[in-house]
Amino acid sequence: MKLSSCLKRPFDNYLIKHVLTLRTLLGIATLNAMKVFLLTSVFLLSGCAFQRLAVTQLDNLVEIQLGSKLDLYRNQKKVLEADVSLLLESQKPYLESLILLVKKIDPTKVETFPDTWSEISTEYRRVAHAFSGILAKHLVTLDPKQRAHFFTKMKTENEEILERSKKQSVENSAKRVVFFLGEVTESQEKVLERNLPEIKRRSLARLERRELLHKKLADILSSTAFSADKERSVLAAFEAYQLDAAQEQGPVVQMIQDLCRELTPTQIKTFQEKRKDALELAALYKETDF
Repeated sequence: MKLSSCLKRPFDNYLIKHVLTLRTLLGIATLNAMKVFLLTSVFLLSGCAFQRLAVTQLDNLVEIQLGSKLDLYRNQKKVLEADVSLLLESQKPYLESLILLVKKIDPTKVETFPDTWSEISTEYRRVAHAFSGILAKHLVTLDPKQRAHFFTKMKTENEEILERSKKQSVENSAKRVVFFLGEVTESQEKVLERNLPEIKRRSLARLERRELLHKKLADILSSTAFSADKERSVLAAFEAYQLDAAQEQGPVVQMIQDLCRELTPTQIKTFQEKRKDALELAALYKETDF
């Protein structure tokens, strides 16, 4: 399915802005990877009709996001389109286990969060590995001009992350909670305020990991190694980055537990509605021919 050009930019902007939000909350936090994809991006799109359209156009969303970073030529784009379609189809056998995991999440049972978070992290790494394989394959095909474009994009993103970390506030953090639970209570704001130093620290730590990853990628892609060896090295660099990012998740789980200890009946209902929407989108994803 090809997305009308008039729709591409709104989808792309929303995807870039919000795709990382899910993994910061235990809610429907099962999938995303390096600004990806699958069902996570569409869970964050506003409006039922918009969400359903986004699911059926998910291949285009991924292609647009990658295309903006890699500056691919026409023949490379055709290969990418085929790779993305295959990747999205390859995830369908995992949907049933994903649906069971989403159904199992109960924000009122905070004692189950550590185990659930572990399952979520496992699912995240699986999807991240699949996506990284496509990115590694296409990175090694870039010529010097395209590589320069890619690393310029990465530098810009890193600068944006730094600026956001400087402006991080309770209000900004609360916006993420609002999506899943509705209006934040005063006691929940206090939880966010208490955790604000950790939130900022993790943002800067993520930035440091990204910068190290980009340096590794630059060294690999500019080397004289064979393309197959470069691709393996790029994939290994991505895997190391993802494993490193998965460390020290205890403070995150603790913050989510503290937030959910303060749940109101209205917030529980909001969460259940969001989960219902997500499960319906998962069913639509399974039915969509990419």
